[in-house]
Amino acid sequence: MIIPRLVRLSVVLCALCPMIGQASSAIYSFSSGTLIDDGGNAALGAAIGSSTVLGSFTYNNAVPRTGTGVNNPIAIYEGAVTNISGVLGGIYPFSDPYGRAGVGDEKFGKDPDTGVCAPDDGCRDIANYRSQGRPLPDSISNLVGFQIMAGGVEYTLERFIVFWLEAIEGEEGTPDFLTSDDLLSVPPMHLGALINLIFVSSSGGAFVTFGGVIVTPGLADDGDGIVDTIDTLNGVFSNDFTDGTTFGTIVDRSDLAVQVTDHPDPAKGVVLSANGGTGTAQIQMCSSPVTDVFLNNGGEIIETCGSSTTEMLLGEAVVIIGDVTITIPEGAIALLEVSGTYLTVTNFGDVGGIVIDDGVAPPLVVPPSGMAMAQLPPDDDGDGVPDGSDVCSNTVIPEAAPSALGSNRWRLQNGVWIFTQEAPQAGSKASFSTADTRGCSCEQIIGILGLGKGHRKKGCSTGAMLDWVDNP
Repeated sequence: MIIPRLVRLSVVLCALCPMIGQASSAIYSFSSGTLIDDGGNAALGAAIGSSTVLGSFTYNNAVPRTGTGVNNPIAIYEGAVTNISGVLGGIYPFSDPYGRAGVGDEKFGKDPDTGVCAPDDGCRDIANYRSQGRPLPDSISNLVGFQIMAGGVEYTLERFIVFWLEAIEGEEGTPDFLTSDDLLSVPPMHLGALINLIFVSSSGGAFVTFGGVIVTPGLADDGDGIVDTIDTLNGVFSNDFTDGTTFGTIVDRSDLAVQVTDHPDPAKGVVLSANGGTGTAQIQMCSSPVTDVFLNNGGEIIETCGSSTTEMLLGEAVVIIGDVTITIPEGAIALLEVSGTYLTVTNFGDVGGIVIDDGVAPPLVVPPSGMAMAQLPPDDDGDGVPDGSDVCSNTVIPEAAPSALGSNRWRLQNGVWIFTQEAPQAGSKASFSTADTRGCSCEQIIGILGLGKGHRKKGCSTGAMLDWVDNP
């Protein structure tokens, strides 16, 4: 049975993220979209192509100020950033055990000698976290970079910088986000960061800039993009995650780098982001009802199952509940209420354009302060398969048996409609949903096929799953 719930979706910038308290050292992961500026070096830009940047660093907010910038009078905090580790395009690694942070409230574009702002750009807020790059008078560089060939020239990475720069008046970008030059308690994670890679070569220096940068707390060290604290299978490339309240599974990554991290605010759930490709990623979340979230390159949301909230931070969200698709544009705030077989969508934002499409009636557009309803197909056992197509009634998710999965075995485990597979494969070679199994769980398949005690004890084998799916 579908339990009434409220789902709040809002398209906002997380302007309060820098204010969330956090003491001393913590690890942060970063990921980028594709190149947005080749710095006038077309050959280098072509060599990098559609590659993205992934990695992590340790941030210490207790480091004292150690100096002032040379080109801009920003505050310098040596050692605030350490253990930088990253990779370009999955094949060009770089690292630096010692870095620094720079913070300037309306200091970017200000002449350090005269205090005059640049005539075109004015004085803007800036915060950056970076490797040391070439040796400075008061520090030693330990950057281990990489070499990349472009136009017959070898370029060596000299410096890595992730930074936030206040947008010039009238242009889109990071808003005014600083009130002082003090080191922030946490990085301004959801304010539209950029990444610079700076190179040296026999032909001179060069730089490139990547957009769509996401910085999130935690470390994903097994390559699956899910930070260790919420990864249900650490050390194995897998798809399931939970923070104890918010849970889900990555159904389809397409060609995107998908990241799932725990939000620093305990009242919120997880941050989902997708970067670097042209496809669409699918993440299935929560229960009662299960919600499918679809993200394209640059998309980022906060999803919280317990309080039934979704905040759209970047890009456009497509959310599917049952057979109804809800498209939520940037700037809109939606409240979704599911009760029985009816979905109610209320637009609390100042922007219209929330579109509801059930695939039968003409799509509905919900204006600001407006409301619309759509009917969901009956699904009495809440397994995602309408009653008219459901072979197995009374499906229970998560299912009771088996109590523990055997190697590479399957069951409905996490409260969503996607089956979980145990390591070592952990869903890397196949995937199954309740739609594939016509609404049947593993224990129901075992009963119908008359499988033995081994399946009840360890879960459904891939062979049994395929036999059921391929022979309706």
